[in-house]
Amino acid sequence: ITLLFSIISFSAFSQHSTLVGNLFDREAKPLLYATAVLLVPEDSTMAYYGITNAMGRFEIKNIQKGSYILQISFIGFQTYVREVEIPRALGNDLGAIILEPENYKLGEVEVSAIRAPFILKKDTIEYNAGSYKVKPDAVVEDLLEKLPGVQVDRSGNIKAQGENVQHVLVDGKEFFGSDPLVATKNLPADAIEKVQVYNKKSDETELTGIDDGTYSKTINMILKDGKKSAIFGDVTAGVGTNEKYQAGAKVYRFTKKHQFAALAMLNNVNKYGFSFRDYMDFNGGLQSIMSGGGGQIRIGSDNNLPIDFGQNINGLVTSGAAGANFTYEAHKDNRFNISYLGSGANKDLVQTTSTNNFFDIGSFIKEDNLAQKTTNRVHRLNFGWRNKIDSTQNLIFNGGISFTNGTSNGLLNSNSIESNSIINHLNSNTNDRANNYSAKISASYLKKWKSNWKLLKVKGDFSINHDNSDKEWANQTVYFNPTDSSNYKGYQNERNHLIQYSTSTSVTRKIGRLWYGVPFVSGGGVEETISRLQGIPPISENKIDSLSPEFIKQNYWARGGISIKRNTKKSQLSFTVGVENSMLSSRINSRASIVSNNLYFTPQFSWHYEYSTGRQLGIYYYSS
Repeated sequence: ITLLFSIISFSAFSQHSTLVGNLFDREAKPLLYATAVLLVPEDSTMAYYGITNAMGRFEIKNIQKGSYILQISFIGFQTYVREVEIPRALGNDLGAIILEPENYKLGEVEVSAIRAPFILKKDTIEYNAGSYKVKPDAVVEDLLEKLPGVQVDRSGNIKAQGENVQHVLVDGKEFFGSDPLVATKNLPADAIEKVQVYNKKSDETELTGIDDGTYSKTINMILKDGKKSAIFGDVTAGVGTNEKYQAGAKVYRFTKKHQFAALAMLNNVNKYGFSFRDYMDFNGGLQSIMSGGGGQIRIGSDNNLPIDFGQNINGLVTSGAAGANFTYEAHKDNRFNISYLGSGANKDLVQTTSTNNFFDIGSFIKEDNLAQKTTNRVHRLNFGWRNKIDSTQNLIFNGGISFTNGTSNGLLNSNSIESNSIINHLNSNTNDRANNYSAKISASYLKKWKSNWKLLKVKGDFSINHDNSDKEWANQTVYFNPTDSSNYKGYQNERNHLIQYSTSTSVTRKIGRLWYGVPFVSGGGVEETISRLQGIPPISENKIDSLSPEFIKQNYWARGGISIKRNTKKSQLSFTVGVENSMLSSRINSRASIVSNNLYFTPQFSWHYEYSTGRQLGIYYYSS
């Protein structure tokens, strides 16, 4: 049996081959980061690929037997194309391949196009969308799943070269604020000419050219020329049995200066219109969730989340969403954008759960019958302005306003049964209401100089968040052996008000070749009030003082220090010596405030090295 499986395994393994070769220019210099791909002859879609190393050598692994077109591309050189049969009769080492430089003729122009699936342009990977086959009605998310080096999980989150994609741009412009899922889940794939993946440098680096090691993984989708001057989109609708329906509409308009998009959807077939960011905003953001604030919905199992993860949904859901996005670029590097996105869902759930626990002397059964109605609404407005005043000054504004509300009403009947006899019975009625509003704004100003003083940066942030949560419940329990009963009603109303603000200033000075000093100073504050009323209805008469606190916290801080940095094309080194002085005041109810003053040293260290494309090594140390 072992011998048989060994033969089968060897036979299966032997059906896959590795194709290798070496790329050089006319002067016999190896070509680094050239792309070698095998295309399917029938439709020219990519099947396998490899990238040359510093010696100009490429390897294309795990190739199945068959006929392919080998295509080798490198910027500034003519594309190399030949047919290959795998496995090759003469061996799978192609030896040395010489790429000829690209020729350009002036006067009479002859244009011919060979489509490379992807090419490397310095620190950018550029995919040709037409080289990847998707279904006719595919969206951008379906296209991204086909790209080598790009992964999309079931909730639509994107990774490129192993890093989370933080921004998705369309022709270099923002699309619906900072939520990348809106673009990838709605834009049609056939509108995309190219997909660029790169590390977007910080605004400071882009202005001064001094790499500070800060970047965000970004995808930029280049539209086809025919899509840049036309109005395009689609409308879908369908109805079915049991009064089921689903409808959606998308309209896009892109020009050189304007970008407009409108989206809408409505259905009662259990497809949520919420992105994960919608859900976070509904709960007052991540900070509110971590501190226990926000709405009554909490993260539990997938089936309870009002987010479209592609998961199974309990209950019947009617969901809708609508939004619009507008971007205007008066001239290069002077761009304003505003977007609105609203979504909501009504959920009806009737659920019966029976649990049977078996013991040596019998069994214990618990039966639950739940009827629940839930509603959620989210409204989010984002805006931003980026203005490069001149080659030495940059001004950036960003802001947003959101409002959310939700309700949940449920009735639970529960029986506990032992040896075919009811032990107890529970009726539980719950009514929850929650709403949240928040606003935020940030502004930064950058000024570049030509002297050893390279950069001045001034930044300010302000945010306000307010949560209301009202809960009422009534529980009635009946015991049968011996006979007894209990009734309990309760309420809990909570208010959470949070204000945060900060300002910071830093300057960058060159202190040596590749060495920079960055002195900085910043200050800010956090003011938070949490008040709770808990007791037995009616609210005005039966408050339980020990469960109804008012808590006030104030924290004011000032920080200062200096960072020493060394930046090269491949590595960034930073060491920071900092100090923080803070005053923390907290008070509960009418008691005296507790005040503490703290002085801390806050050193930081980081080192980042990119030893090859898409591969980095980093060491980070932070204190706070």
